[in-house]
Amino acid sequence: MDTDSSLLFANISVPGLRYDSFRVDTLVMNVSADTSKMAADILLGRLRHPQMPLGRTRLDLTAANGLLDWNLVTGRRNNPRYKLGGLVQYGQKDSLLISLKEDLVLNRQAWNVSGDNKVLILHGGVAFADIGLQRGAQELKITTAPLAAGALLPDLTVMLKDFRLSTVTSLIEQDTALAEGISNGTITVSDIEKTPLIDGKLTIDSLAVMGSSLGRLALTANTNAEKAVVLDASLTGQGNDNDLKVTGTYADVMDIRLDIKKLNMQSVQPFTFGNVTELSGYINGNATLRGTMDDPEIRGSIHFEKVAGRIAMINSLMRLPSEDITLDETGVKFNNFVVADSSGNEAVITGDIRTKDYESFNLNLDVNAENFQALGPADPKNKDQFYYGPAFVDVTAQIRGTLDLPRVQMKVKLREKSQITVMIPEEEPGIADRAGVVQFIDPAMWLDTTLRPKPDTSGRTSGLKGFVVSADVEVTPESTMKLIIDQSNGDFLEVKGTATLNLTMDPSSKMSLTGRYEINEGKYAMSLNQLIKREFQIEKGSTIIWTGDPMSADVNIKARYDVNPVAGDLVEDAMANDTGNKNRYRQKVPVYVYLKITGELLKPNIAFELDMPEREQGVLNGVVYTRIKQINQVESELNKQVMGLLVLNRFISDNPFESLSSGGNPAEDIARNSVSKILSQQLNNLAGSLIKGVDINFDLESEKGYNDAGSQEENTNLKVDVSKRLFNDRLTVSVGSNIGISGAQTQGQDASSIIGDMSAEYMLTADGRYRIRAYQRNVTEAVIQGQVVETGLTFMLIMDYNEFREIFGKQAKKTKAKKLRDQ
Repeated sequence: MDTDSSLLFANISVPGLRYDSFRVDTLVMNVSADTSKMAADILLGRLRHPQMPLGRTRLDLTAANGLLDWNLVTGRRNNPRYKLGGLVQYGQKDSLLISLKEDLVLNRQAWNVSGDNKVLILHGGVAFADIGLQRGAQELKITTAPLAAGALLPDLTVMLKDFRLSTVTSLIEQDTALAEGISNGTITVSDIEKTPLIDGKLTIDSLAVMGSSLGRLALTANTNAEKAVVLDASLTGQGNDNDLKVTGTYADVMDIRLDIKKLNMQSVQPFTFGNVTELSGYINGNATLRGTMDDPEIRGSIHFEKVAGRIAMINSLMRLPSEDITLDETGVKFNNFVVADSSGNEAVITGDIRTKDYESFNLNLDVNAENFQALGPADPKNKDQFYYGPAFVDVTAQIRGTLDLPRVQMKVKLREKSQITVMIPEEEPGIADRAGVVQFIDPAMWLDTTLRPKPDTSGRTSGLKGFVVSADVEVTPESTMKLIIDQSNGDFLEVKGTATLNLTMDPSSKMSLTGRYEINEGKYAMSLNQLIKREFQIEKGSTIIWTGDPMSADVNIKARYDVNPVAGDLVEDAMANDTGNKNRYRQKVPVYVYLKITGELLKPNIAFELDMPEREQGVLNGVVYTRIKQINQVESELNKQVMGLLVLNRFISDNPFESLSSGGNPAEDIARNSVSKILSQQLNNLAGSLIKGVDINFDLESEKGYNDAGSQEENTNLKVDVSKRLFNDRLTVSVGSNIGISGAQTQGQDASSIIGDMSAEYMLTADGRYRIRAYQRNVTEAVIQGQVVETGLTFMLIMDYNEFREIFGKQAKKTKAKKLRDQ
């Protein structure tokens, strides 16, 4: 900028910008100006938005000697989607003369400019107009009538003839046009400078919004002698049975009636902007609007018949079987209004939303639900779904307060069969620290107090101010909570347990969570480059405790991984001193690898510890157990052995090369063990991606071991388990095989043993308490008996108890709530 010569040059480049749901990819602006002329070139690479996306757009502007020349192009210059431009001439008395350029492209079609191609703006309105767009039979024209005596502005008429709405609406780059239809009609506005009078008739055939057909829209509007606009609008279905009508008068005192014989909800789906999908069913009813805008009177009722839709946020199908909403002098009433889930379980809403002016609302609603699916399963189409279920809850809630500040008091019980999964999103670059940022202000604003913004003119916030929530949450031990820590590797924490939590939220959206989650069982799964997966079984008694901030919980989790490494790799010195039989040190011993997670939830302290089962601590005269206790005291040595046990399922010796060159072939053992684990994992991944509806698990084990006598044993087995759930998961059929490929397992193996074990388990009751199981199992005793086939029938009683005497006591009968609607 040169202030002496009044020159301005600006080159602005924005590679990316995000605001709310708007995202700009590449914005470039070049501006040059002086006292006599100005030129600007603006290029938008792409505007991304769920409802209003815009492709590549360029706007060129030049202004000189009172003439503004502009050109707008979307798409590529050599193949534009839209191309239009025009001239704006500044005249006397602040008048503007507007015209369009001849070379027009609308929605990739060439159009012609019709009429005199002029619009004159004078006295704050259209003083003259004769301009239009034409292509074949399609035409859009704006004209004015001769100026009447004593009038400042003439009558203005807009005429449409076979005009396709997509010609204009396709500027928004959706997969389908924002609006489509063939429009015909004329609308004339007269007496513009005083009280505008309207006389119009418009029809739109085959009206569709975002690909959803609405039908034929017919509208007439006329101003009567009392200066009221008489409305008569109808929407009749063209293939979707829509039939609704709006009639009445619009003025200072309104009298409008809405009659809905049938409105197909599928037609309404685009207006949810993707928040609700798979809409079906229909609504009917009527409503009247009388009075003024400041004091409206709305009366009527709306009936929902077999309305269903999937709520995208929770991926859950909700249904309104046959429900009514009443509008009366007190507001909106809900009388046993039922919202059902996909299984027919009901959430019943009773109460009203009280209002007199439809500007301020007071809530008085009660919600009761039992075994209601509040969270649906994972949506394979939504890659950014950070939480999913299914989650089934019992809810008792009271909703009070206002629409600006609702107050919710509720009790929530997480039911059995709930499987809530939460994914921790990967970190994205955040906003840079604002420390050191320079802000430019106008000094005169603070020197002259009259320029400072006054308190009563400053911006005021309106609308929703927040929520006040107080919830008691109970988690049952049959429900599962899963936390996916690393999406790319598949690391996750899965637990079952009990909890009684209290969740609160204040109007500032600050949340507080207090309570204790005690883990009964669970696992922590970790992956090494998706090739080797290990699962730690969480021990009962581990806890997660919240004392306020939901993200600052204190965790105390202890998990165990069982491994059977070769003892000799850890106690080489003892093996070297035992000249009697060194091979007995090559036997495998059971070892526990403990993972301890303590501290804060998001910044935990992680530690390891090694141990052995109590009954095995004396193996090899206790040498192995003694060495393990010594390793636990040295962190570096502990970490080394833990890595060896997790990756190779072996101890790492002090001199691994000497171990490899000693008797036997440890290198072959490592290769056998590692490769078998990798092959098993890859087989499971392949089966999971190709075979749907059936659970398949492969486990290939190949190992060479030694017994306590020092004898070498070499075995390779392939285990295959296949299971299928039928009849709403009541019947589970399983077939399993343990196929010996090499070693002692192959002795006595025939075709029948390869077929393997079979079982069928059926839950006699829906809760799974009583079950019956039929099975056939192959037992191979190669030395004593050979092959034995065991067949049996088992009756099972499964129950939870806290005290042993509860097994023989009578259970309290559960009363099942009667459904209000037959699904």
